[in-house]
Amino acid sequence: MREPLWTSEAISVATNGRTTGSFSVNGISIDSRQQLHGGLFIAIVGNRFDGHGYVETAIKAGAAGAMVHETPPGMSPNDPRLIFVNNTFTALQDLGRAARSRSKAHVVAITGSVGKTGTKEMLRAGFESIGPCHANEGNLNNHIGVPLSLARMPSNTKFAVFELGMNHSGEICALSKLVNPNTAIITRIAPAHMESFSSIEAVADAKAEIFAGLTPKGTAILNADDPLTERLTASVPTHSKTFLFGKNEGANVKLLSKKLFENGSQVSAQISQKPISWELKLTGAHWVQNSLAVVAALHIAGADLPICTRAISQLEPLKGRGIRHRLCGIDVIDESYNASPAAVRAAFKTLALSKPNPGGKRVFVLGDMLELGESAAADHAELAKEFLASRLDRAHGAGPLALKFLEALPPKYRGKWAMNSDELASEVDTLADAGDVILVKGSFSTNMSKIVAALEARQLRAESQTHAV
Repeated sequence: MREPLWTSEAISVATNGRTTGSFSVNGISIDSRQQLHGGLFIAIVGNRFDGHGYVETAIKAGAAGAMVHETPPGMSPNDPRLIFVNNTFTALQDLGRAARSRSKAHVVAITGSVGKTGTKEMLRAGFESIGPCHANEGNLNNHIGVPLSLARMPSNTKFAVFELGMNHSGEICALSKLVNPNTAIITRIAPAHMESFSSIEAVADAKAEIFAGLTPKGTAILNADDPLTERLTASVPTHSKTFLFGKNEGANVKLLSKKLFENGSQVSAQISQKPISWELKLTGAHWVQNSLAVVAALHIAGADLPICTRAISQLEPLKGRGIRHRLCGIDVIDESYNASPAAVRAAFKTLALSKPNPGGKRVFVLGDMLELGESAAADHAELAKEFLASRLDRAHGAGPLALKFLEALPPKYRGKWAMNSDELASEVDTLADAGDVILVKGSFSTNMSKIVAALEARQLRAESQTHAV
């Protein structure tokens, strides 16, 4: 019989809460629409919602119990399925902190301006090949997602990987202290969330907050090729070690060579002067660079590198982060999850590696890159140089900032432009032809995934017409 994730008694102790009943839970959720059977529903109160109004729904959907700080509508204050706490958000943090305290796992925390999620997923794949591994799902990397992910960590976890995100200074410090990592990775510092920072150095300082929670004798893993690494290194606590990855001299995991293909990469490196090589199904130099950080973290954790790198070599491209589809004869590269100038430049290079059919085009679709501050328009226009250097064929855009990019291109490269992704998706039939390769990218809130969805819908229509005939 599987050990429960938490008992109501353990939850009450961890959160200084009160319950009149006894039950156990096998999961935790803050969303009553998710699978709740046997889980704990936590009634978080946000700016636009109050989870207490959904407790009864969650219980009816199969939740074993709920954590609340007031009696939910339609329920009795003596209901044995309720755990009362002073504040559900604070209690969620307390539960996450308790999960970390009871765990003997080797914990890795990851941040950076780009590459966080991909690095996390490579590490997850590597660790899972040698033992029970836990990681935050999707983009649960903020002040709610991190403690929720911690609270979901089973007590028998051997390895854990947590991605930490931020929009403002101070956020990562708090998250790192919750996660209390043995190893902390900063992938790269690049312009992102610049609306909240006065300079790229200020971004680096905010990312360096990840060291605040490092365990005694923990390790900071830094990008040897990043110009700001010297600044980051100065923030590493004196009780911690620094481990570098990259191609520059002094890297502990040093890139010797890489081969980039349309559908993957080959990497040759040395770690502590010993040769090692691996393959990736992930395309682009940025994936190679991040895989060096992954190998560094695996090495520090004492993992069997040949086993782990074989597992990493099987990792498929992620949804919204490089997954590929063939739709109506068009090769579609879905990079729609998010965007920054550095990530867009990497995407140009990925698209340049693609091989359209004879006569086909390499087509780039850009949605606005957001949170870039006063330099936003110039940052978009500046991308035109990289687009041309990558020898791509056509560009489309959605949003007023993406228009700055298109206007900076010579006329023959300019394709369609629309005010938003909905409008551009309505013209999906004109964006690419059979034999083309099209890559879609934009900041998350621009919803550029709608372009990919429109291409998928076009494929379904074509299939239904074929079947009808």
